[in-house]
Amino acid sequence: MRCEEAVRARLLEHVPASNREAQLKLLYLCLFLIKGRIGLDRQTTETVMRSVAEFL
Repeated sequence: MRCEEAVRARLLEHVPASNREAQLKLLYLCLFLIKGRIGLDRQTTETVMRSVAEFL
């Protein structure tokens, strides 16, 4: 469980360098959220969206 939390934290901090990386980041993040049956708070959601905004 701690390992998954660490991976999720690294994923949230990751700034994609390409459209493909941005898509993969969002895909993996969705899978983590679905698997854990959790959501993101507003601040975290905004951080994620800013990190991929260039590619949307």
